[in-house]
Amino acid sequence: RKADLQNVRFQNGSLYALPFADASFDAVVVSDVLEHLTDLPKALRELRRVLRSGGLLLFDTIDRTLATFIVAIIGAEHLIGLIQRGSHDWRLFIRPEELGRALVNASFTGFENKSLDPSLRDLAQLRLLGLGLPRLEKIHGGWRIGS
Repeated sequence: RKADLQNVRFQNGSLYALPFADASFDAVVVSDVLEHLTDLPKALRELRRVLRSGGLLLFDTIDRTLATFIVAIIGAEHLIGLIQRGSHDWRLFIRPEELGRALVNASFTGFENKSLDPSLRDLAQLRLLGLGLPRLEKIHGGWRIGS
């Protein structure tokens, strides 16, 4: 079903040079993107540029740990086939302290970090859901949200 979206416009562009004026947005959502960037500081500076003072940057990314290598690359890409092989480069995954420094250097303040800790079971459930088995309401558990 197509959503009836009002006051929304989708536009492709480079995160390194967004086609918008300074202070254009109250909020920016960057989902599943940061872990693919080769110049994170430049992208964060560009995101800061287009946000209004007091604006909200909401994002998710992947921490660079052994567990994320196993789950995101070996599990999701190779074992389960949830995403295309080669989609991720583990070296571009971002440690929380690296992200914190990059955010400060891009003039972001007042940010907080919440982690999502997926398991191979969660990835298997997502894969089965993508195949139509089981129905969404039959899935139990979920990703643990930590601090």
